[in-house]
Amino acid sequence: MNIGQTTILANEPAEQSISQTSPWPNNTDLKPETVAVKVKTVIDPLTFISFEDKIYRLSGLDSPALSDIEAPAEFTEEALQALKDLITEKELLIYLTKDRDKGRMSHMGHNLIQAKIKETDEWVQGHLLANGFTRVRTTPFNTDLAEQMYTQEQLALKDEKGLWAYPKYAVLSAKDISEDPRGFQIVEGEVYSASLVRNTVYLNFGQDWKTDFSIGVEPAVRKALSKDDNQSPQQWAKKKVRIRGPVRFYNGPFIDLTHAEQIEFIDEQ
Repeated sequence: MNIGQTTILANEPAEQSISQTSPWPNNTDLKPETVAVKVKTVIDPLTFISFEDKIYRLSGLDSPALSDIEAPAEFTEEALQALKDLITEKELLIYLTKDRDKGRMSHMGHNLIQAKIKETDEWVQGHLLANGFTRVRTTPFNTDLAEQMYTQEQLALKDEKGLWAYPKYAVLSAKDISEDPRGFQIVEGEVYSASLVRNTVYLNFGQDWKTDFSIGVEPAVRKALSKDDNQSPQQWAKKKVRIRGPVRFYNGPFIDLTHAEQIEFIDEQ
């Protein structure tokens, strides 16, 4: 998947909607498992148990209700109830990533899946994203449907639905990260310069690389970008991007680019 060719249209007009529906994407080569899974119990906003007592976790998503101990109580309740209302006692068709070794199981031993409701063709991840109950968070081992998930997320983001209604989850400006943001963040800005230092590319978002926000691209990621997407981070200067991931401090706030699907390119036209 070439996320480098995906663009976000800035300042799109909002289209108000009570609840967005999200049919399963047509442009995917993922194949469903042969047997549908019926949902017995929803454990949390991303996890459920089937009637066969298997635990499944929805891949490609982040829920502040789980990752932020200070998440607003009302949002936590809404996010949990949203998944319950959507899938409880429904039959789901489940899709597994192609990476059998690392992409199909969480560190908790839960089965990582994409899912759609068998009866209605509703895409579970897409529904949660489009209504603001989750946000996109891929991993190097599980990047399926990233582009389609970003499209669904954007529907909720521009309407400030769900989690996007809370300032603490807003997309951060690369120029305004003055304090230590905790945990998973989404940062947006124009790349001021790109430099290669000891085989690592640093994307700097200001004149002072010692204090301004930066992105680090390790050699292995550079090679993968060049091989799979035919792009070079050294050519990203002056491009406006949105990146997501854990923020750490290394000569200022810093995010490591571990896979191409972390980054989006923003079209301001």
